[in-house]
Amino acid sequence: MSALTPTLPEALVILEQSRHLGVVTCCPERVLSANDAFLRMIGFTREELDAGLVDWRTITLPEYLVRDEQAIHELRDFGVCVPFEKEYLLRDGTRLPVLLGAVRHSLEPLEWVCWVTDLSAHNERENAEARSHQLAEELKSELRGANLISEINTRLLSKASVPELLTEILDAAIELTQASGGTVLLAVGKKHQMVAHRGFSREFVEFFESIHKNTH
Repeated sequence: MSALTPTLPEALVILEQSRHLGVVTCCPERVLSANDAFLRMIGFTREELDAGLVDWRTITLPEYLVRDEQAIHELRDFGVCVPFEKEYLLRDGTRLPVLLGAVRHSLEPLEWVCWVTDLSAHNERENAEARSHQLAEELKSELRGANLISEINTRLLSKASVPELLTEILDAAIELTQASGGTVLLAVGKKHQMVAHRGFSREFVEFFESIHKNTH
């Protein structure tokens, strides 16, 4: 090992001073030590930690305990575990998403050192970006609809007959809703007459007309 490479204890001293990265020493039963950053994440005091009241299993949501057990097997067999995401359940009932990795500190008794990254800010940023993208798409769609309506009004002014007008309205409705087809029905008493259609076969139109022609 190079003289410039810090040993695990020296590296821990450096990491434990981090204001954002949680550094925790654990055994299968509880948290043995933790830096201030981790205690802030989970909402415990150093007095509670020193009294042995911080149990990593208790604050872990049940659905993640199987992954934790897998990580412990990896630590026992290989000395490290593959980093994974999990969630802690805080005292106020909120969930704290974290990214967690660990290296084995000792085998007998089994102890390990974890580094824990709070993912809540990252997830909130991703959610905000997704919502912003959604709003932008909705705005684009609304502007497109407004432009189409303006174009439709201009086109309708040039139509000289009712059938032309109805067909133009149907085409506009299909374009606005991005539908594959549509019809315009005219109510005549108790009957309905198809006065415009798009996207339907001749057989369907004839079948529709035959039904409503025989309806009393």
